[in-house]
Formats: sequence, C-alpha cells, structure tokens
Amino acid sequence: MSVMQDLRNGMSIQYDCCNLCGQPITAGKWVNGKMIKSYVKMTVYGRSETRKVHVDCIRKYTAVDNTEIFNSTKVRKNGVINFTKIRIKANDVMALKAYMVSCGYTYIWSNQSSAEFISPKFSGFSSFSKMIKNAPKKIDGFKICNVDIYDANDMRTANVYMSNGINTDYTEVGRLFNKNTEKSLKEMNEYIKAHN
Repeated sequence: MSVMQDLRNGMSIQYDCCNLCGQPITAGKWVNGKMIKSYVKMTVYGRSETRKVHVDCIRKYTAVDNTEIFNSTKVRKNGVINFTKIRIKANDVMALKAYMVSCGYTYIWSNQSSAEFISPKFSGFSSFSKMIKNAPKKIDGFKICNVDIYDANDMRTANVYMSNGINTDYTEVGRLFNKNTEKSLKEMNEYIKAHN
C-alpha cells in the first residue's frame, strides 16, 4: 500500500499531520481578534477516530471523481453494473463530505444541511448497503433524503428512496431492479411503497 493510500485511509502515523497531504498542521491564525482554524476534523471510512485535514486539502479532496472506481471484486452472474446517486442530510455537512469521499463516493453539490454524491460503480449491493449501515454511527444527523439507482450499461434508472428503508431493504430493491422484468419492477415499486 502506498504512503498516499495510507494517508487517505487515516493510517498516517503522525497525528499532527494532515490526513490527506501528510504535511504538519498548525493551529491557525488570528484575524480581527478571532482564531481561524487551518484544519477541520475528518471522519474516515473504516476508522473509529477523526483525523485533522487542512481546509484547502478537503476542498481538493472533494473535487476528485471516483465514479469509475469499481468496488466489487467480480461482476455478478447477471452482468449488471450499478451506481447510485444519493442525497444525505447531516448536522455537519463538511464532515459528511469528507466521510463520503473516503467511502469512495464522488461529491456533487451541497447546501447548509445536505449534500449529494455519486457512488463508485459496483456489482451487487454489498458496498452500498454497508455504507448505509455504518454511516449513521459515524456522522451525526445522517439521514438519507433521496436515492436514484442506475444500470451503468444502459443508463436505465429508478428512484428507490425509502423513508423507512434500512441497508438490507436497498439490497432487495437493487436485486429487483437488476432483474428488469415486468414482474420484478412491479414488485420493486410495491416494496418501495411499503417502506415509505
């Protein structure tokens, strides 16, 4: 594993260094009698503790396009490759952006209360499901607002947001979406309706 990959995954040995660039972090500077911090705390996927990150680095980090990363180790028998577009609310949108990008998602836009991301491409819903299960434990106020699923092969799409859905519900909906039969799509719509 490269040094940069170690840094991105929160494995940097020096805790007083930026998690992304590896350079030392200073406390900040005084402007008009007020301390302006030069860093934010970043919650990293797969790590229990937060890491310090330069404000400038987080801006660069969220500009990375991860959509072509392929999360699954092999393509499922059905041959379908998916990706999702997801909008999420959180108490701290900056922390949400940092966490989702460390999960491999691509940041699209945000406002004061929510942000939207595109997932990497995947085959099967285990990576997407795992993120939905783990993220609420890491990010305060994590709440899904919308989910669109795509078939990357033909760009077929469906809105699969479930206000009462958990990670396994999204896995089931993805399975029905990928079958792409009249019966399975009807079952998918009924399943979504039952969880809203």
